[in-house]
Amino acid sequence: VLSVIHTQMEVMLDMARLLDRVKTQSHQDMTALTEQIRQLQSILSKLRASKVKAYEKYKDGTLDRDSYISRKADIGKQIAETESQIVELETTLQSRYQENGQPVSIIESFKRYEGITELSKEMADELIDSIYIYGSEAIEIVWNHIDEYMRLVQYVKKGVCIDGNR
Repeated sequence: VLSVIHTQMEVMLDMARLLDRVKTQSHQDMTALTEQIRQLQSILSKLRASKVKAYEKYKDGTLDRDSYISRKADIGKQIAETESQIVELETTLQSRYQENGQPVSIIESFKRYEGITELSKEMADELIDSIYIYGSEAIEIVWNHIDEYMRLVQYVKKGVCIDGNR
């Protein structure tokens, strides 16, 4: 059982390193998303100012009614598209913040017992849900937090795939 725990601990430490890499990449992505949002907000401000200028030109008589209506519609369409892009980026950013905040207590549980040389009741209680023995040749260990482990594997796979597609 102890050798299986050591093997699982190595897997968890590898997973922790991958997770750190994915989180670093995700942090860079979040910084880039934030910058894109800031740029789009700047463009949005300019478009709104442009819409006001068009109205002022119309009121001053330097822009005829048809040109004003056409320009107003064009600017309105650009504003709507830009606002839509901002909402999409903000949703993506919020999703990244939530993903990065995922607790990884399973990794912490295994790290706590790194370097152990013998199995203790405390360690077994924290890491193992149950052990099934099938004769003298086979045992099955059911780990605690298996659902968290599976979410972690999916998160790291997703992050590695995203990183690999660049």
